[in-house]
Amino acid sequence: MTSRRRFLHASVAVAAAGAIGSIGTVFSSPRGTKSAASAGRLLQLHAVVVDQRFDESVEFGRELALLGAQIYSMRGDVTDVWYSQLYPLWKAGGVAVAGLTGSGVLFCLERLAWDHNLRVVYRGSHQRVTPDRIQHAMLGRVDWNTLSHDIASSDTTWPAAVAASIADMEVPCPAVQTGQMLRLACSTALRDPGRATDSPLFSWVIAPPARA
Repeated sequence: MTSRRRFLHASVAVAAAGAIGSIGTVFSSPRGTKSAASAGRLLQLHAVVVDQRFDESVEFGRELALLGAQIYSMRGDVTDVWYSQLYPLWKAGGVAVAGLTGSGVLFCLERLAWDHNLRVVYRGSHQRVTPDRIQHAMLGRVDWNTLSHDIASSDTTWPAAVAASIADMEVPCPAVQTGQMLRLACSTALRDPGRATDSPLFSWVIAPPARA
């Protein structure tokens, strides 16, 4: 699966290669109707928080790292990541950060982000409900039609599908509230149930919110 952001990167690569008369292999994308002019409207994701205890989080982070995000790794305790990475960044100015973590990490970072005028602009929950299925519920400014297709596709895994949708988020992004009704709710089969965690995971993006 190729996200729109990857397609835009490939479009720039083609243009540059054409200028010197040599075009190499690039990504092909089912979202090819989007032009490179859309790049300025995409959320600029600075980093992704990865919990190394969970294979799903590692895969999620790997997908976003391929698109230029820095990886901040931890193992359940976000304290070091906060003090050494996020606090200096958020104090200097708001940057967008994503993650696929447990609820405690999201709760802590959401509260800390408020002090820097940042908000959760996307939130998803991913809960294993049977030995071979996982329930998803998500809210935020993503392409719901594409995400619904990708997350149910046998061509990709759900962490990769969610990461691609986050990479394609357009700005400005309004803040989402905990009590809001989730816009997408579905369940998908697990490709490798033996490696999936039983703990609920939460995908999220914290970023400067759209002005009211």
